[in-house]
Amino acid sequence: MTGLMHKDYRTIVDSGKLYFIFIIIFALIPGLTNKAFAMLFSVMIPITTMNYDRNCKWDSYAKIALPQSALTIVGSKYMLGYSMIVLTYVLCTLENIFLSENAPVVVLLTDFVPLMAMAAIYISIILPIMYMVDSNKGGLIAIVITLGLILIIAFKQKAAVNFLLSFSAIHMNMFMALIGTMILMNVLSIILSANVFKNKEA
Repeated sequence: MTGLMHKDYRTIVDSGKLYFIFIIIFALIPGLTNKAFAMLFSVMIPITTMNYDRNCKWDSYAKIALPQSALTIVGSKYMLGYSMIVLTYVLCTLENIFLSENAPVVVLLTDFVPLMAMAAIYISIILPIMYMVDSNKGGLIAIVITLGLILIIAFKQKAAVNFLLSFSAIHMNMFMALIGTMILMNVLSIILSANVFKNKEA
């Protein structure tokens, strides 16, 4: 899996620098909605690598030539997404710590955990779709859904902020429910995506 992730990182470094720029910009701009934008851009990175894979027939090659299982190949995409989400969380949290005064450390470290969970839930929904349909349609669906979410957040900022805050650590029941939902959905999503990848014609 490490080798597969290294391939994807090289792909993004060579061809996806714009996503990193957007992530850094929005992660370092104050405001919860800007952090949400940064998380959405982080989720686009594994989607982008999947489009590159499809365009160069990587999936077909991987099925025939690589000794890794479908679960390992698919899991590398999820791990790539999770790593980008964690990176975005770190940037957001550093900005939060730098600008906050006298806020408890626990609050500073957990402020953006709900955003991380929601980004992971988004991955659990969108990646199986990418595996179920061909590259062009899957990429288009992902872009449309992501742009839709960005527009909703942009035009309904107050409602979006209130929704995100409802899952903060001060509302422990909602917070834990979100984390549990994220874990369950991603486990099921990885299994589903691996089965689709394994059974889909090369």
